[in-house]
Amino acid sequence: MAVNIDWQRGTMRKNIKKLRTVVKNSARRAGDLAAFLGQRLRLHSLSHYHQTAGVHPRPFRLADGEYCLELVTHGRGWVRDGDAWAEVTPGALLWHSAGDETIGRSDFARPYACLALRFTGARDRRRLVPRLTRWEDLDAARQFTREMLRLHVDDRFDAAVLLQYIVGRLYFQVRLYLQGMTFTALPLEVGKVLALIQEQYARPLPVTELARAAGWSAAHLHAKFREHLGLSPHQALMERRVRAAREILSGSNLPVKTVAANCGFVHTAAFCAQFKAATGLSPKAYRHRQFYGHLGKSAA
Repeated sequence: MAVNIDWQRGTMRKNIKKLRTVVKNSARRAGDLAAFLGQRLRLHSLSHYHQTAGVHPRPFRLADGEYCLELVTHGRGWVRDGDAWAEVTPGALLWHSAGDETIGRSDFARPYACLALRFTGARDRRRLVPRLTRWEDLDAARQFTREMLRLHVDDRFDAAVLLQYIVGRLYFQVRLYLQGMTFTALPLEVGKVLALIQEQYARPLPVTELARAAGWSAAHLHAKFREHLGLSPHQALMERRVRAAREILSGSNLPVKTVAANCGFVHTAAFCAQFKAATGLSPKAYRHRQFYGHLGKSAA
């Protein structure tokens, strides 16, 4: 049996440009999810399936309008991927649709177990998400499995609501994984610089220091950022600072001057200009919108 151990990561690396597009188009994807959940979905089965040791499972191929989600919690198995078999281990999240086969091989010594959800919907062959991703927090995945099984057997709980919640939650985990893969598939040196920006954005980070972290010249770092991210190191730093400011503004009543200082801006005016260029709103107006939506009088 041909086993492709690195199938998940290899596939993601080959499609890094596509993944970046997926992440950038999150609003459109959210609309796709809303449309999907708006269908007349019907839950057929939900179980924490445990494969018998020493034998392989009997896979089934999905027809139009059929869906099966498998979240591996224990052991090891394989799923057919064209002419090869792709390994699936704890945390693997498989989103099967029409034409796909469910897990078809199991490790005899360490048989797999998975949350298995089967439901039907519209006959639409478009993929909402990639077929195989991961839920990286394995403890959370196992806790989720136990919780969903408990709710499923409770006849007082609406099955349609449960199905929409499970699909939405697993979709969220797929999106987290895809976003993480866009980071890990970058060159190691670029990843180091992004990690430095991520953690230490609030202090001065000149391009020369970022270049030293990568072991490159400033010009080479700038070129690599443009090549892989489509922006400069300085722009990446400003994006991180604005993102931090948005979080603070949405979750506190700190003065704008304090928010600016906490996010690495020396001058409040420069912060306000950068923030408005990125969001289209002043910090004060952004906070008002987050707190009140479109209710009440607009802030200046």
